[in-house]
Amino acid sequence: MKILAFSDNHASFGLTRQIIEQSKGADALVSAGDFTHFGQFWEEFLEKIASLNLPLYLVSGNHELSSYSDFLKQASERYSFVRDLENRVISLGDAQFFGCSYLDSEEGISSFTGLSGEKTSVFVTHCPPSGCLSARNQKGQDGGSSLVRKFVQEVQPDLVLCGHIHDPMERESVIGKSRIINLACRCRVFEF
Repeated sequence: MKILAFSDNHASFGLTRQIIEQSKGADALVSAGDFTHFGQFWEEFLEKIASLNLPLYLVSGNHELSSYSDFLKQASERYSFVRDLENRVISLGDAQFFGCSYLDSEEGISSFTGLSGEKTSVFVTHCPPSGCLSARNQKGQDGGSSLVRKFVQEVQPDLVLCGHIHDPMERESVIGKSRIINLACRCRVFEF
């Protein structure tokens, strides 16, 4: 199972083109949020992605805060490939994906039932866990979430896909056994 994951494309034509080009051979798309530009241009983005005929699993970022519930309802009614990953566990091949919204990373993350220790666990969140280099910008400021860090320390997912910090000190970090990957303004293929 090949997954193309991305974050913080902000409906950019250039990044959308990269997603389309790199999706060849992928079985699904996963977005760690900020796929709109302050809640706008989501239709244009999804029109371009629709041609891929791949399911899109997503969580909301801070750019979707004001319109996310309306967006998801409208998008899922109009585009059958859009799937909400927030507060759900979804099995894709040998991996289990589960996610939280940007708002959840600020207010509290749900507990997830149905996680199996037999599959690779992938936590998708817009905000990176605080205290790791993937959460720090080039000036050293930490833009991560302490609630996400606490969740990662307790649950220890195999992989954490996040974004939010566009130019992190490091794209990859580790917390315990969890590998943290900041995908902001990038896309990357994962195989499970």
